[in-house]
Amino acid sequence: MRTIKCWSCGQIVQAAGESALCPNCHKELKAASTLRDRVCRTCGTIFSGGPRAWYCPDCRAERAKAANREYKARAKAGNARQIGSTDICQICGKEYTVTGGLQRYCPQCAPDAVREIDRTQSRAWMAAHREEAAARKKEIAQKRRVCKVCQKVFYSAEPTVTCSTECAKILKSYKQALADHKRRGSPAPTLEAVAERLSKQSGVPGVSRSRNGTRWVARYQNKHIGTFDTIEEAAKAIEAQKNTPTG
Repeated sequence: MRTIKCWSCGQIVQAAGESALCPNCHKELKAASTLRDRVCRTCGTIFSGGPRAWYCPDCRAERAKAANREYKARAKAGNARQIGSTDICQICGKEYTVTGGLQRYCPQCAPDAVREIDRTQSRAWMAAHREEAAARKKEIAQKRRVCKVCQKVFYSAEPTVTCSTECAKILKSYKQALADHKRRGSPAPTLEAVAERLSKQSGVPGVSRSRNGTRWVARYQNKHIGTFDTIEEAAKAIEAQKNTPTG
């Protein structure tokens, strides 16, 4: 697990692998990426649905009614399976306890059987949409970038080389330090050293890192005011000192 800044919503979260999205944005992106215009296999109507949406809502409702009628007919004739009854697995031939009306496999064979059905449908889809899949993969590859500062993988349609404003600030300071090195002969900088130096800067006049690097020190007119947990607290202390009457 590593800490990332979601490139969609900007939230700081823990993510696994090379993910550049928080779990919520990843879920939304995945849902949006599978919803397509589908053609109903019964009436030919175009509707929005996922990969296994074969029928439009109206035809789906009619099929559900038909299935219900068929079940009632089978139950009346004594041919319907009852929940809790025993049936034979279509793969291994062993007996299993029926827990659902669509169950065809025993618990041991079901995971592999379902995965094989998914693979078969995926291969069929890829064969029918090879050009579309290749174009999408190319688009994702073009937006995939690696931050030059923290080496994190992120995705952006903009021609940027950093994943966040913080890394952009570090890279800008590094380039300036590199120019100073070439012009003045100062020690050669490193990204790590520049990042460490910037982490000690608050951006607020009079506020700086403490010696141990864990807190923020506030000073006003060369006078030590105090040590605080956050930059905001230190800045407020300086403002309060400024507004304190002297006499």
